[in-house]
Amino acid sequence: MKKILFVLYSLMAATAALWAEDNAKRIKITDITAPKTADANGYLDARVALSSLMEATKGCVMSVAYQNLSDGSKFFVYEEFVDAAAQKASQSEVAKFENELMSKFPNLKQTFAFMDVVEQENDKTDFIIAVEIKVDASIIEDFKARTKYLRDNSNNERNTLVYELYQDKSDATKFFLFERYQSRDNHKYHASQKYFNDWAKYCKDMGAKVVRNAKKYDVSFIK
Repeated sequence: MKKILFVLYSLMAATAALWAEDNAKRIKITDITAPKTADANGYLDARVALSSLMEATKGCVMSVAYQNLSDGSKFFVYEEFVDAAAQKASQSEVAKFENELMSKFPNLKQTFAFMDVVEQENDKTDFIIAVEIKVDASIIEDFKARTKYLRDNSNNERNTLVYELYQDKSDATKFFLFERYQSRDNHKYHASQKYFNDWAKYCKDMGAKVVRNAKKYDVSFIK
């Protein structure tokens, strides 16, 4: 009887795990490089329009496209969906427009990564932070210089995997920070560094001139 109960419990646990995985928030990130200047100049406007279409689909939580602050030929798209099924459905809805975009800019190089939001399993569970930032027009250049300094130092941390800064091409007051760490503990190390705390204090001291909206997730990458 104990063996039967153990088997049933195991089956229930496995089913629950599969259900949780299927219903976890799905995140998609896309790194894009446009080798030709003409492609870089025209691509982002078209990609922003595609993101607007994506956000209008039922299962999409957000879809944003930004230009790399240090390299105008590189772009980053960050998208959140309520779950994997929603991601596939939303993707299907805009597939026609996405194919047209790729046909118009055939020289683009795209790298995709999919991840599901999970409970932290161990010290190897990836941890990401996506930060939308709105700054006052009067401090744009100062903010850029300080945040570039933060980015450069953060990328020298051993277990900081990605730390990149992007800007909205059509609205210079909008920025996007994407961070990826090997674990939450590695982020704690980052958050203890002077250059981060100096930057955080600057943002706080600026008050309404710097508005940050951060999303923080433990994630499992989909292979």
